Amino acid sequence: MGSIQATPDAGETGVLDLVTKVEETSDIALFLRDIASKDIRVSLIGDKLRCTGPVALLQGPLGQQIRDLKPAIIAHLASVSDAIPARGLTLAALSPAQARLWLVETIDPAAGHHIPFAIEATGALDVAAMTTALTRIMDRHVVLRLRIVQREGTVWQQTAAPSAPPVHHIDARGLADTDIAALIADEAARPFDLADQPPLRVSVLDCGDDRRLLLFTLHHIAADGSSVEILMAEFAAFYREAVTGLRSTLPDLPIQYGDYADWLNGEEGSARHLAQMRFWREQLGEDLPVTRLSGDFPRPPVQDHRGALHPLTIPADLTTRLRQLGASHGASLFAVLLAAFNLLVHRHTGQRDVLIGIPSANRNRAETEPLVGLFVNPLPIRSRIDPAAGFGALLDEVRGNVVAALDHQDVPFEELVAAFQTRRDPSASPLFQLKFQLDRAPREVLDLPGVSLRRLPRQGGTARHDLSLDLVEGPGGVSGHLEFATALFRPETVAALAGHYLNLLVAIAADPDQPVALLPMLGADERQRLLNDWNDSAREIDPAQRFPALFEAHAKATPDAIAVEFIDGERITEETYAALNARANRLAHALRAAGAGPDRIIGIALDRGIDMVAAWLAVLKSGAAYLPLDPAYPADRLAYMLADSGAELVLSHSHIGLPEGIARWNLDESWPDGPETNPIPGADPDDLAYLIYTSGSTGRPKGVEIPHAGLVNLTLDKLQTCGPRPGGRVMGFFSFSFDASIPDLVMALGSGGRLVTAPAADVLPGPSLARIMRDRRVTHLTITPSALACLPDADFPDLRMVLVGGEAPAPELVGRWSTGRLFINAYGPTECTVNASMVPCGNGHPVEPTLMPPANKRLHVLDEAMELLPPGCAGELYIGGLGLARGYRARPDLTAAAFLPDPYGPPGARLYRTGDRAVRLADGRIRLLGRMDDQVKIRGFRIEPEEIARTCRRHPSIEAAVVAPRSIAGMGQRLVAWLVARAPVSDADLRAHLLTTLPRHMIPDDLVWLNALPLTVNGKLDLRALPDPTPGHGKGRAPEGPTETALAAIFADLLGIADPSAEDDFFDLGGNSLMATRLVAAIADRLGATLKVLDLFDASTIAAMAQLIEGGPAHANDDWRADLTLDPAIRPAGPFRKGLGDQVLLSGATGFVGAHLLAELLSDPAQKVMLLVRQDGVLPIRQVFERYGLPTDNLARVTPIKSDLAAPGLGLTPSNRQRIVAQTTSILHCGARVHHATPYRGLAATNVAGTVELLALAAEARCPFHHISTLSALMPGDAVIAEDVTARDVPAPAGGYNQTKWVAEQLVVQAAARGLPVTIHRLGSVSGDSRTGAFNEADILSRQVQGYLTEGAAPEGTALINMIPVDYVARAICQLAADPAHEGRIFHLTHSTPVTSDALFAAMEAEGHAPRRLPAQDWQALMVRIAQGAPDHPLYPLAALGGAQGFTGNRWPYSCTATRTALENLPEPPLTEALLRLYVRALAAALPPKETRP
Repeated sequence: MGSIQATPDAGETGVLDLVTKVEETSDIALFLRDIASKDIRVSLIGDKLRCTGPVALLQGPLGQQIRDLKPAIIAHLASVSDAIPARGLTLAALSPAQARLWLVETIDPAAGHHIPFAIEATGALDVAAMTTALTRIMDRHVVLRLRIVQREGTVWQQTAAPSAPPVHHIDARGLADTDIAALIADEAARPFDLADQPPLRVSVLDCGDDRRLLLFTLHHIAADGSSVEILMAEFAAFYREAVTGLRSTLPDLPIQYGDYADWLNGEEGSARHLAQMRFWREQLGEDLPVTRLSGDFPRPPVQDHRGALHPLTIPADLTTRLRQLGASHGASLFAVLLAAFNLLVHRHTGQRDVLIGIPSANRNRAETEPLVGLFVNPLPIRSRIDPAAGFGALLDEVRGNVVAALDHQDVPFEELVAAFQTRRDPSASPLFQLKFQLDRAPREVLDLPGVSLRRLPRQGGTARHDLSLDLVEGPGGVSGHLEFATALFRPETVAALAGHYLNLLVAIAADPDQPVALLPMLGADERQRLLNDWNDSAREIDPAQRFPALFEAHAKATPDAIAVEFIDGERITEETYAALNARANRLAHALRAAGAGPDRIIGIALDRGIDMVAAWLAVLKSGAAYLPLDPAYPADRLAYMLADSGAELVLSHSHIGLPEGIARWNLDESWPDGPETNPIPGADPDDLAYLIYTSGSTGRPKGVEIPHAGLVNLTLDKLQTCGPRPGGRVMGFFSFSFDASIPDLVMALGSGGRLVTAPAADVLPGPSLARIMRDRRVTHLTITPSALACLPDADFPDLRMVLVGGEAPAPELVGRWSTGRLFINAYGPTECTVNASMVPCGNGHPVEPTLMPPANKRLHVLDEAMELLPPGCAGELYIGGLGLARGYRARPDLTAAAFLPDPYGPPGARLYRTGDRAVRLADGRIRLLGRMDDQVKIRGFRIEPEEIARTCRRHPSIEAAVVAPRSIAGMGQRLVAWLVARAPVSDADLRAHLLTTLPRHMIPDDLVWLNALPLTVNGKLDLRALPDPTPGHGKGRAPEGPTETALAAIFADLLGIADPSAEDDFFDLGGNSLMATRLVAAIADRLGATLKVLDLFDASTIAAMAQLIEGGPAHANDDWRADLTLDPAIRPAGPFRKGLGDQVLLSGATGFVGAHLLAELLSDPAQKVMLLVRQDGVLPIRQVFERYGLPTDNLARVTPIKSDLAAPGLGLTPSNRQRIVAQTTSILHCGARVHHATPYRGLAATNVAGTVELLALAAEARCPFHHISTLSALMPGDAVIAEDVTARDVPAPAGGYNQTKWVAEQLVVQAAARGLPVTIHRLGSVSGDSRTGAFNEADILSRQVQGYLTEGAAPEGTALINMIPVDYVARAICQLAADPAHEGRIFHLTHSTPVTSDALFAAMEAEGHAPRRLPAQDWQALMVRIAQGAPDHPLYPLAALGGAQGFTGNRWPYSCTATRTALENLPEPPLTEALLRLYVRALAAALPPKETRP
């Protein structure tokens, strides 16, 4: 046998490990597997053993070990060798990896699967030698000459004839670095046409001074990361050969990539393949986890591949310690860093079952090692994490999983996807969304004859996954970056992740035996924010103070003020502060005389009324603790509460039944006599103030013990936050047995105000409660959102504050009840003295209900180990500080489980474990997600039902929503939404709304519509009373009509099923992404219809596909709903520019209004304008100006930029985009596609998506955005529409064009809510230039008048004509835009004084064109004739649509009062006879001669 050939890899210094641990070298397979983990590859070529890997390893003890085992290794490799045959194919099927890539790019052409890299060439580059080298490479690797062809629904790779490589030379001398960077980005992003172009191109940028940049761009379908190293090595060899004439020593390639693809496709079904699939079924086949980090923004419905990079460096000394730690476990540095990444994900998500992808080079055969091609095979690595174990246990787990996966790496990733993710989710990469990679650092510098080549660092721009940690190891340690999807994460979030990863690595190296759950992850600054900055709630309080003292102060200061009033029908009973205090004092002294005192329990079983309030005060004054007892409770419950509490006495009325044997005082029979002086209060803040019972999980109520200090702290915080004042009136809504009643009592009596109360039946949400609130002039209301939603809308002029608690309020509810008053969302378990948060909502505050700590309390979001979680990570909410209950009455076990030592507080401090799932937001606020035990797992996804309910409530027509899993007989576990609508809304409408922000797996299976949510007696939601959804009716209806029938036949053929129903879902029946391409091809072949693969994800049933084929979108009437949410990646951040500035970006300049806007802008000699235009050059603008008679001498200050509003990214090159961002001072968006006969989807790309792209530009450029809209976007109703009415306030208008403008306005308003300075200018009917009469040929009124002139006739009737000259509109917009004071406003540019059509006809008559006036019937007949046979007639577009049938209407439904005020120094031109005659003359002059008219 020959000797071993040791071939060093390109990165000789990139050694992954120095020691490998092999215990049984007799097991050759195990030995080869272990050295493979050290990146050492062994292959058999003929009779020679070839070994490649890091030189340091091959020259050390491990290399000697390989030599010693050489005969056994050769024998082993010979026994398993099954060489890939070289067939010389010129047409081959795609490999599975190529097919996946082609499919993804078919679904999302913008994904751009490119491998760009840039080489800096310094010295005398021989361009001819470079071209020769590239030609030799393309001749050698035929995959670089592939073309993608389709035949009969199958995609093939075909080898093109040898040709010169595509090399593009660019003169970059004198360009700035930013321009060169933009050129590099342009080249990297420029798409390939793989049907006609090779998958490799090169551009040479000549930068001067013997410096060139070689920009290589490979399409991923023909290459992978290892291919780049092969290409560069061969480029060097062939370049040397071309320059020196010395032949290279590169051996011939044994096979080509097409041979490999053909062989691989034939491997399916082989014994080895089946054995490897068995392994993957064991690994992935059961309850596959979905591992995702929580993003900052909602996941887009279709994966957004825009990405960015955050750099990360692991210092050399830390790298050395981590490598040594790995060596002690027989693990490589790769395994150590991957295990740490698993730990990072676990700590951020709480998941113990984690799935992360790694790339496998998949070149474990001698034939494939030297090939350029797509070999890399992603492997999903599933690891289980034990939080209580040390890092070593996790490292062993991860290392074992990686080695096992590499042993079974031959199964193509595409087959794993097909087997284990049967339903494709277009919003995310398949199987895993997090990836880890560690490579040896590539050789950065290559010295060739006369020239030195240096590889430039990689630039960002694309993200294949949600998040990828890509690292390389070099002499100075490990470095790399986190690649992240910008549609999901903010840069600062990823920066924090990188910091957490480094912190964990430091902690692992320092103490690997510590439980991984306790390894410090957060930095000192983060801990400071979480513990102190965001919990800065300390307020001064006298620990000995008690509530009665606050009440007594008001009784002394205002004795005659009314303290309580009780409304019983028409009868009103009142009691003053003095009288109430006197009665309470008498009862308190009597109680003390009877033995009441600290921690003694006195029950109060009274109906609502003044006696109840007096008894409550008396018990507090006596020093005892009160126990509220609802007389309506069952006798058994009352008996249990009395026995468990140890109550010695109950204050009641004689008609109220109580258990036998309990001592009672019937206050209605005799109110105790005694002193009326205030009793001396106790001084111990830990004395009990009250004992209140809540429902227990075991069915036994739990008694919660609340001390006086908590009650006083609550009172003082309520007085400061809610603002009750003397004379204010607080509504007593809640039952006394519910702790939510306490705020009503303390706010009223602690502020000198009045408590308004009534019998329980009269305060049920509805007309009775509304009447009481209105008649009694209630100023403060505390209520549940469910109850508030049931309260009828009414005028409550005295209501100053509404506080809701117990549930999250819907944004609609907040908006409806916060106008003109304080609206507070409160939260708090009983165990924390009612409130643990009170946060204002609406009126400039965030509408979303969130939490912040109230006075003297602390809120923490912690993981299972009670470690602090950073913003964005969901965990459990804990509450600390003043006001925690002492515990549960006589339940030490429950107390110990719920009240835990506070690891972040002073000695003896405690935290209450709420059981609520929460997440802290980036600004410190906390969002509740539901109960910890409510989180469900459906189809592998962890789902937060409250997140779905919250999204439901964001729909403008939804008043209340609850989402929960429900097991239904015969249907299994279903995700159900129970909904209350305030306006009509369909299931499809709501589902479309949900899909704008939620992934498909979070869309409820069933929607149940209710008139109201069921409530308990305390006004809280009664979950048990929610009805089950109605079961479905069989398997669905049969296909109907020829399209559905044909589709059913295609389904049957492709999927091998019989008789699919119209509602059957392609993916539920077993279809996958690859089969979807065959489905699209079959539909095109049999039905002649063109669908995109992406369409199938939105319309995956037979019925939905049929609707797409027959008449546009599956939900054509509401197709706009999916566009109502602004791209979450658009996040403006100031400071912003002000006013117009001197460099305006204008869209729509070739339109009528846009041209006049441009002319007005250029009238300022200091103004320069960049124009977004579809054609290069100024010529199209000049032609438009000449047509409208506008001056052309200022066009030298115009810069046209080629673009397309309908294209992604506006079709801008990166350099042009960079230029716009750097120079633009404001944006005037006037461009739109106007076509009233086109449906919404036909216009949305330009009018909606184009607006979104411009908003993104404005956010990036930090400049004001002026949106030119139309009044027709707002459908008028009975009321006049003023400027402050937003598009969201009115229903969707009719017509596709109007709908696009209505949607675009809503997106602009959303951008404004995120901070972008935005102004909306709504235009009415814009008439001709008041100076020249130049008019818009497409304008409806212009066409009408020209039609009347053509026919010499017009319809009878009279109507208002509201029009405003275009030159005035242009001046008005520029004036409004120039003033920063107008930012954030909406303006109506319409005439304040319309004229009637009689004035128009009078002007026509004065010009000699008096038309005959036809009755409506005759006019309609004329319209029919024009529609049928006169396409050149001015009225044809209107007649063809059935319009222009006559004059009707005498009301203009849009107000412009606020606009006129803003433009008071720019008076509008009156619609005089002279102006109308000018218009008539211009319109008549533009008509063809009479003899040629239609």
